[in-house]
Amino acid sequence: MHGSRLDAGVFRELARGTIPNRHVFLDSPQPGPSPYYVICNSVPKAGTYLLVELVRALGGHVDLGYHTYTSSISKLNPDGSLDYGRALPAPLWASALRSGYFCASHTEYCPYLEQYLLGRPEHKMLFIVRDPRDIVVSWVDFVYHSASYPKMRKWNAYLRAAGSAAHPDDASRITSTRSCPIEWCSWHGGSPGNSGTGRAGQP
Repeated sequence: MHGSRLDAGVFRELARGTIPNRHVFLDSPQPGPSPYYVICNSVPKAGTYLLVELVRALGGHVDLGYHTYTSSISKLNPDGSLDYGRALPAPLWASALRSGYFCASHTEYCPYLEQYLLGRPEHKMLFIVRDPRDIVVSWVDFVYHSASYPKMRKWNAYLRAAGSAAHPDDASRITSTRSCPIEWCSWHGGSPGNSGTGRAGQP
C-alpha cells in the first residue's frame, strides 16, 4: 500500500471506528500538554532530525519513539538505532496518533491520507524541503560511514585507503576539491592536456 494506491476503504473503516489501533505504538511515554500531535515529515536525508530537534526544543510535545513510513513503523531504540519495521499502512498508524506526541516520518503523499489527516483537528505536519544535490551528498556520506550497509564496507575501506594515499593531509584534501580531476575522467574523453573539453570537443 504505497502513495496514491492506498485503498479508500481503509479510511472509511477508520472513520467508522471498526479498525482497532490501540496496539500500534507500544510502550509509549506520557504525552506532552499540547492539544496537537506533530508529524515531522520529509524524504530521507532531507533534514528530518533537524525538524525533530526543533519540535523537541519548542516543548509541549514528547517523542513517540517511533519512525513512521508509508507502509510501516520502526521502534527507535535508546542507542538511536531502529528496530526492524513492522508492516503497517499509514492510515492505521496515523489514526493511532494522539495529542502531545511527535514523530519522525518518511511518508509518501496520498490524497486519501491528506484528506483524512486534514479532517483531524489535532493534526499538524511539518515538511522540510532540501536541495536535491545536498540530499545526494548526505546519502553518500551516510552510506560511506554507516554500518547499515555491510555490502559497502570493503568498498568504503578501499576508498579510505586510496584517498589517504592520494591526499595524506588536510591541506592536500582541501586543494583537491578546487579543480576537476580531468585525468580521472577518461570516460568522457578528457585528458590533462585537453583544456577541460570532453567528448567530441564539447566543454
